[in-house]
Amino acid sequence: MNKCSTTCGRGVRKRIVSCVNSHSHSVASKYCDPAKRPIDSHRCRMTHCPRWKTGKWSMVSE
Repeated sequence: MNKCSTTCGRGVRKRIVSCVNSHSHSVASKYCDPAKRPIDSHRCRMTHCPRWKTGKWSMVSE
């Protein structure tokens, strides 16, 4: 998944991490060093979401 899970606020970006042999074939994760495993997710789009903005109240008319 390349895209962030949200367009604003706190989201998560994920990717697949696989253990592969010298021929790039997937193998069981027990064959790879767990200390060297790349992260598979991180936070993204830490921008503020749109919000409502109010103006001043007008004078009361009768």
